[in-house]
Amino acid sequence: MKQFITRLAVVALAIAAMVSCGKGADYTNIIPEEPIVLVEVDGYKTMQEGGIIDLIAPYREQAANMLGSQAGELVKNIILDVDNTGIATEAPMYFFVTNEENPNDVKIVVLAKVGDKAKIDELVAFVEENIGDIRKREEGNAVVLSIEDEEEVMVGYNNEAVILVAHPDGDLASSDVLALLKQTATPRKTELEPMKGNSRLVLNLKPLFEMMDKADVWSQMNLDAETLAQVESLRNAVFTVDNIITEGKIINTWTVSGMDEEMFEKSVENMPVVTNAFAEYIPKEAWVVTNFAINDTVIEAIDKAMANVIATQGLGAAELKLVMSFLSTLSGDVTLALNGVNIAHEAFDAQAIIGTKDNSIYNYASLGALAMGITADNNGLAMPLNSNNMARLGQSGDNILWAGINTILGTQSHSIEEAAWFDTVEDKVGYAAVNIDSIFNDYAVRNAFEEALYDELDDETAVEMVMEMVDLMDYAVLYSEVDASECESSVTLELVLKNDDTNSLKQVVEVVEQQLSAMMPAMMGF
Repeated sequence: MKQFITRLAVVALAIAAMVSCGKGADYTNIIPEEPIVLVEVDGYKTMQEGGIIDLIAPYREQAANMLGSQAGELVKNIILDVDNTGIATEAPMYFFVTNEENPNDVKIVVLAKVGDKAKIDELVAFVEENIGDIRKREEGNAVVLSIEDEEEVMVGYNNEAVILVAHPDGDLASSDVLALLKQTATPRKTELEPMKGNSRLVLNLKPLFEMMDKADVWSQMNLDAETLAQVESLRNAVFTVDNIITEGKIINTWTVSGMDEEMFEKSVENMPVVTNAFAEYIPKEAWVVTNFAINDTVIEAIDKAMANVIATQGLGAAELKLVMSFLSTLSGDVTLALNGVNIAHEAFDAQAIIGTKDNSIYNYASLGALAMGITADNNGLAMPLNSNNMARLGQSGDNILWAGINTILGTQSHSIEEAAWFDTVEDKVGYAAVNIDSIFNDYAVRNAFEEALYDELDDETAVEMVMEMVDLMDYAVLYSEVDASECESSVTLELVLKNDDTNSLKQVVEVVEQQLSAMMPAMMGF
């Protein structure tokens, strides 16, 4: 009885292990914990939400009827529905680069989820019958395919995953592919971070640093101790790029995380923050606005960086001293704006507003201007650049230095504080905004842009399509953020469309669809 119970326990444990392995089996288990590069794409969802699937549907039917009659029902079914390949299109696809801890053994892998293995088997049989020159190796439920005399690229699949594996040096064996496929049964130690949108790129510096360690790169670079420490703080850093397509917006975010906590906190503890102190002076419809902040910490960093450049490049120090004497008087926001352009008169309206510690820099500029024969008026120093453009420099109180071309400092009745993009950037470290709608509402700019497109594309329909796409856009903003608690910094680019009720890609696709509908009768000879 005791032996029977022991055997029963062993069987129970074996069944439990098998069940747990079955639950843990997943195509993403193939992805290494820290691949050098990882790209994740939710392609089918993006195309579906963006209207691309609906757009190409009639063309797929035409292609299916034409090619299917020649190649057979299998090809026809695949053209009509890509799921008939056996690949699960609703699941994200992955591209990753791994070095298997060997700098000379880099592999490139494309990974997809299996939806129906029997359909993949059917497709493989079709390829073997009609193309030939295919080598096939089977082991358990895994299959590896390669072209005769081709050792750089192989395809493999099992019940969970289908992979394409490439080796730049051509040193690839079917056993390498089988080893990857077996990993589907081994759950990952850490879960993949979910995508924030439609696609993501991840670059892990740790495996790159380890490769450089093995190649003894650092000793060959002759870095000083401080610079080496700064580089070392990035050893575990991770760079990610997230792409999000949503209603009325296309968003790209570049993020750096995983940096050395002490070094990161030290670098951001005195980082200046934009206060938008000069927003009231910039008109709401300004074409381009850039805003960042400066303080003594930033000035010291610039001074040190420039000193290193001078030391390594053999440049003179007099120019640096002059530049630093100017920078040392600055403190607070630096706001730059292009308010508009008059193409016909070759004139433009631009301004720069800078926070200062006192008015000494303006006083020095005034002395220099007097020496050059430039006199001041009620609005500051004035100097004509040409017949259509007047440059001015002025000081407001002790803390605002301003410069303008065809403009002077003044509070606006409608400032950028009322602009649609202002709330997005109000609390950011720094930002730039481009008012696309205002720019292309200018007749001269629009006309010049269209003429440039005609010269480049030489196609009226293509130009009309581009201009319709431009007319979809409202504005674009680029801004930076820092999260000290997470040792994370990021830069985000947002392209915002006027219509915020419809998927952004779908709006673009609708423009293409309209143009295709207009072109088809002529293309078909009707």
